Amino acid sequence: MQADQVETKEDLSLSKGDAGLVEMWTKELENANNYEQKWRDEAAKYFDIYKDQYNSDYNDSKRYNVFWANTQTLRPLVFSRLPKPNITQRFTDENEIAKIASEMMERTISLYMNDADAEDVIGKCRDDYLVGGRGVARVCYDPEEVIEMEDGTEEFDSSEKKCRIEYWPWEDFRMSTEKEWSKVRWIAFRHYKSRDELVEDFGAKGKAVSLNKTRLDSIDKPSENELFKMAEVWEIWDKESGEVIFATLGGDGVLLSKEKDPYNLRNFFPMPAPLGSKSDPCSLMPIPLYRYYKSQAEELNQVDARIKSLIQQCKATGIYNSVAEGSDIEALFNGEDGTFTPLKGTGGLQKASDMVLFKPLQEIILAIRELQQHKIEIINAIRDITGISDIVRGVSMASETATAQQLKGNFAISRIQPLQKEVEFWARDLIRLLTELTVENYSTEELIAMTGLQVVDINTIASQAKDRLMLLMAEAQKQLNPQDPETPQKLDMLKQQAEKGFKETMKAPLEALKGY
Repeated sequence: MQADQVETKEDLSLSKGDAGLVEMWTKELENANNYEQKWRDEAAKYFDIYKDQYNSDYNDSKRYNVFWANTQTLRPLVFSRLPKPNITQRFTDENEIAKIASEMMERTISLYMNDADAEDVIGKCRDDYLVGGRGVARVCYDPEEVIEMEDGTEEFDSSEKKCRIEYWPWEDFRMSTEKEWSKVRWIAFRHYKSRDELVEDFGAKGKAVSLNKTRLDSIDKPSENELFKMAEVWEIWDKESGEVIFATLGGDGVLLSKEKDPYNLRNFFPMPAPLGSKSDPCSLMPIPLYRYYKSQAEELNQVDARIKSLIQQCKATGIYNSVAEGSDIEALFNGEDGTFTPLKGTGGLQKASDMVLFKPLQEIILAIRELQQHKIEIINAIRDITGISDIVRGVSMASETATAQQLKGNFAISRIQPLQKEVEFWARDLIRLLTELTVENYSTEELIAMTGLQVVDINTIASQAKDRLMLLMAEAQKQLNPQDPETPQKLDMLKQQAEKGFKETMKAPLEALKGY
């Protein structure tokens, strides 16, 4: 076997034990990083353009930021408000337990999504997707806190126990280099932890980790003050081994922890496929939307810069004959209204206009008009590429018919709908994972207490009420004399009283089920 070829991931390391595991994952992450490096550099530049923060390659403050404008137009169209959980039975049979469970999980997920500010999480992922091409979010479970008592026993504080969704920066996420999400072998999340956080999470092993990163991006080198020094910790979910690994990588890497599947999710990973994984039909590599009209946007920047430059040149300037009197030129251009001054000299010329040559503004103005027209054509080309028609931007013409406006609106919707569907399905899968994680970690009693759900068996209550009334009716009938002519009337009164009693008995449970 050649030195640069391996057959299994174990062949990535010659070491054994924890050191071998750290070396193996270091090479796995390096390979994943190299595989996506071109896209990552591209996405970082696009974020600079979107935010009008240019590096050396984009050092131009005279940009017509059509990228920002298009993204701002797409943002509310792709996602604008938090979806309402709708959990129903897979099969529509009469299963009361399934109905109660569905209602209970709807309430639970609504509670979690509001507590975790899910609208902000999904909104951030949407923005990452529209700008850089990928959005990442995950589900997390925070277990109850263990409290050691003075007598040596332990108690659990369930107030901190919760399931939540969490936004994750796209630049701090890695995955294996497969082309289908179902075949991805591992995913990894990058954390930056201080010394106190390392010791709190990993105990003594946290003290051995070298702090080689900084908390603030503006600090190029780690400070001697440990407050700003951080460690780069990778959280790796290995689907093949069913393990979750925390480690620092590189030559001085340390294996901090390794545990079996902590969440017990059906597909192991605590996240759906990253938003934007469907951009490329042949792989999971993101394709930023800006890439499709990047050349047109750059041409638009050039044209806009030329227009601004020509506008700066539209000034009433000129030159005059050196033999002309300076005082005559000054009086000609700087005199007050209605003021006439004597001409001291003509420099041999017969007309004063022959003494001055003006800048050819007409040619400059014509050039500006041509460039402005070309600018409009470029903008229209960008709209054709992106599918954002003028009707979506609220722009219309008085001469257009309602049918023409409807056609433009339908065209825009057909182009935007794939983006909407991808975000919609991604959010659905994220909520499904949150539901699955909740079911795995909460008992029915905890969910009932948390949601305030009242479980009312209306059929059993009705059956028991009818049985009691039938017994009472039978006892009352025994007291009646069959020979009494008023007996039929008394029986009718008993039935009416029984019906009234039944309604009174069912009033409270029916009120509890009102709306469900």
